[in-house]
Amino acid sequence: MLRVLAIPFLLAAVAAAQDPVRSAIVKVYTTSQEANYGRPWEMHTQENSTGSGCVIAGKRILTNAHVVSDQTFVRVQRSDLADKHVATVAAVSHELDLALLTVSDEAFFDGVEPLAVGDLPSAGDSVVTLGFPTGGTRIAVTEGVISRIDRARYSHSAFDNLVCQIDAAINPGSSGGPVLAGGVIVGVAFQVRGGQNIGYMVPAPVVRHFLDDIGDGSHDGTPAVPFWWQVLENAQLRRHYRMTDDHSGVLITKISPLFEGDGKLRTRDVLLGIDDYDVANDGTIEFRPGERIEMLYAIDRKHIGESATFHLLRDGRPLDVTLALSAAKRSYGWIVPRTQYETRPSYYIVGGLVFCPLTQNYYDTWDKWDDVPVNLQRYWYEMRTADNADREEVVVLTDILPDEINVGYTGFEDSVVREVNGKRVGSLRDLVAILEGNDHEVHRIVFEDSDAEIVLSKENLGARSKGILERYRVPADRSADLTGTAAK
Repeated sequence: MLRVLAIPFLLAAVAAAQDPVRSAIVKVYTTSQEANYGRPWEMHTQENSTGSGCVIAGKRILTNAHVVSDQTFVRVQRSDLADKHVATVAAVSHELDLALLTVSDEAFFDGVEPLAVGDLPSAGDSVVTLGFPTGGTRIAVTEGVISRIDRARYSHSAFDNLVCQIDAAINPGSSGGPVLAGGVIVGVAFQVRGGQNIGYMVPAPVVRHFLDDIGDGSHDGTPAVPFWWQVLENAQLRRHYRMTDDHSGVLITKISPLFEGDGKLRTRDVLLGIDDYDVANDGTIEFRPGERIEMLYAIDRKHIGESATFHLLRDGRPLDVTLALSAAKRSYGWIVPRTQYETRPSYYIVGGLVFCPLTQNYYDTWDKWDDVPVNLQRYWYEMRTADNADREEVVVLTDILPDEINVGYTGFEDSVVREVNGKRVGSLRDLVAILEGNDHEVHRIVFEDSDAEIVLSKENLGARSKGILERYRVPADRSADLTGTAAK
């Protein structure tokens, strides 16, 4: 049964270490302001929130990325002191939901014993989480047990990596707090999924990966080998691909055209192993004796610039290929970018028509997924393949600022642009360049969803567009990243 305890009443083992641990626990106060993807030239109202963190080596504070995402002002407070100090985000990995803060006033760290980062615990190990759940001002300590170790989705980034499930609730405000075993950090509390008294932590190996990654002053992320695969649990399928009883693995079915190792991997290769890990027919590897995990953890644990050896069966013959791990997960995969932070949306307005790339942030302007227009939902699932390699992003008519020049076009909102003036549109930059490089008397915009079209006469379009911007108090016809974008 879960027990939440005040510091003085911890179990003896924890109480003995309470003083140095207590001084290292930090409350984080964040003022943040998100971009408004519904009206991309505006910002949402600022918000205030709190989270937790802890002091680690190098006079740094470890917390979650989501605790400080879109921040405009951050302060921190030690659990044993009253003063709050201004903090700066020194490094952030939204992919791993981890961040480091620094404080310019070094007096903040006086008398603090930094917490060390330990190793991956085992299922059944007892742990203690420390943080500042909302609704109170004092530090709270929660006992729990590691109940599962898996590779699963990080809700903050929508990317998969190693996670530990603990039977201890992670309440709002506790995110970013350390999870301790034996006085060292074995994880960082970071999210909750359905279930009573169930929480998740970013495990110590992922924390160490982040700290090692930023050691050179930049965050590269975790590498990816973007391919799709099929389990080989069916004996008939294994025989078809000439696998013997000694073989196990998965079938490579598709490879991203963006992947530099594309020439080394081939579709219909059987992946037997990665480095020293044997791949089972269900796509798992044994990462510790008696413990299995999804096979791509063998790539997650590596760094950009390293390599991985894939053991293959091609046309019934064994083959080893070494792949350079040169790009991060965020560079591959989805046509629609997953949630972006500290980023202003791109937009372009002409004749009151507002065009934007389709992003996860734009999906989030609806309260729930079922409210998202059906024609836009399918793009969320679309991955980069050879068939769509010419499409850098999905361009959407997100809004229409009413004016006589666009009368009759209401209802085309959330339509996907296929072509402009007879030219395929693969990005918002394409759309701008095509429109501004058009020598004909009209612009013709055709939508992918319905083959419907919009025609705008170029006569007086510039004057009408300027008046529309002034009427609706839009400061510019395009986002800063598109300044200077035009046909050459």
